[in-house]
Amino acid sequence: MNRCIQAILVGLLLWGAGSVSAAVAEPKALSPSAVLLHPSRLYDASEVLRRAESKPGLLPAGSAQDARRKRAMLYSLILPGLGEYSLGHKGRAKVFFAAEGAIWTLFGVFRIEGSHRRDLYREFAWVHAGVPERGDDDFYRIIGNYDSSEGPFSANEDVRRRARALFPNDPEAQRKYFEEHAYVGDDAWSWESGDLRERYRDLRSSSLDAYHRADLTLGLLVANRILSVLDAGLLGARRGRDGDDTGSFSWDVEAGRDGPGAHLTLARTF
Repeated sequence: MNRCIQAILVGLLLWGAGSVSAAVAEPKALSPSAVLLHPSRLYDASEVLRRAESKPGLLPAGSAQDARRKRAMLYSLILPGLGEYSLGHKGRAKVFFAAEGAIWTLFGVFRIEGSHRRDLYREFAWVHAGVPERGDDDFYRIIGNYDSSEGPFSANEDVRRRARALFPNDPEAQRKYFEEHAYVGDDAWSWESGDLRERYRDLRSSSLDAYHRADLTLGLLVANRILSVLDAGLLGARRGRDGDDTGSFSWDVEAGRDGPGAHLTLARTF
């Protein structure tokens, strides 16, 4: 019995040794997947990138395109049309360039017209009401509301009325209030006629209108930048699209009796 067990053990040992030697002598071929996972290839970055680029979806799509789009939007924020120009859409860029130049031209025209009419109404007040030129715009508003600084229905009469309303039982306080707010000395005036005062009001109103239009053009500058930023963003998002888009732009400025005016036309074809 013992001899039988010993014989079986010896046979198992001999069979195991033969299997090991056979495995060493004749190694099996590795599968292709095993070759790709070999340690010498796990850190081959160029190979990984090459294979990833050949299969869409393995890398973040459009990363370079997104960077280019954002850069173009920043350019358009600085100067409308510059983003479109950087993307190769020169036709669209010219439209925004022209619009920007026209708006700045309008701003300059309105400011110059407002300043010119301001000088006119201040000189008019000096000649026909005896008002020396000064920098207080609120004062020039007041002198257009009253024929004179003193007398019935005058500016000073209105000051006395306010003093009595504020300090009904204090004559001393009324006097001090009048002295602080009365139009006397260099602040006194008297229009030669009511018609001249109305003419002065028209001149001042036209000056204020011109300044107001200049302020509105600042809003157009902001709007032009917003449109250009959005346009550059849309262009940058369209992959593989080239060529210019057509557009037309026209504008003119008129300076008439009622102040400067402008006509602005912008047409785009998508």
